Amino acid sequence: MVNPGSFQGSRKEFLLAQKAAYTEAVIGGYVADALADIQRRYFKRYPIDLPHDEEPSQEHLANVDDASADAEPEEPNRELLSKEDFETKMTEVQQRADLIRFRKAQIKRWMAYQHMKDNDTDPMEPSPTNPYNSLIFQLSGKEPGRPRKKTAVNVWRKTQRHNIEMRVKNLAKSQGIPNDKLAALRDKVARQMFNALPADQQEKWTKQAEDETKAASEEWERMRKNEPSTKPEDRQ
Repeated sequence: MVNPGSFQGSRKEFLLAQKAAYTEAVIGGYVADALADIQRRYFKRYPIDLPHDEEPSQEHLANVDDASADAEPEEPNRELLSKEDFETKMTEVQQRADLIRFRKAQIKRWMAYQHMKDNDTDPMEPSPTNPYNSLIFQLSGKEPGRPRKKTAVNVWRKTQRHNIEMRVKNLAKSQGIPNDKLAALRDKVARQMFNALPADQQEKWTKQAEDETKAASEEWERMRKNEPSTKPEDRQ
């Protein structure tokens, strides 16, 4: 059975609509701020007390005001409750806070994964625009390995995903190639298309690959000298 993913229905539609803003944040270097805003607006539409598999009403979604202040949860009043009731309420408050942290972590991973998938990003490749680097540090405390040398064809193919995919689909259909062979076919097609480029274009992409390899290596060295965050909120 296919895994439906962490977010379905309008929740998934909302997060999909945030991908462009997230990508801009990755490029601009303000992912944490953008992610916090996405999470804040998510909870306005999908309150944490609403079961994760239950859709909010259309009326609720239509009345969401992103500019309004976020509602603060009401803390139990010890003076108005018995000891047992107060402890029960405090347990509920803690469980709610834990669920919020869990959902925020889900959103964080989902957005990072979508960005990685859309941009053919290697999660182990050190880069200022690779959101998975921070997840690796935060979740494991271990640094990624030294980045691999980039090749011209692999750098070029990231800009030609649509064209490559169209040719792969046409070849697979005409030649009856099964789905489990498409990865090899995709690699073959990409190399053939790259080799068909004029020499000056191939040279341009070779230089681009060298520049990206150098930048990734420099970023790797920089991250080696920096300690990963130990703040609990960063290790969600």
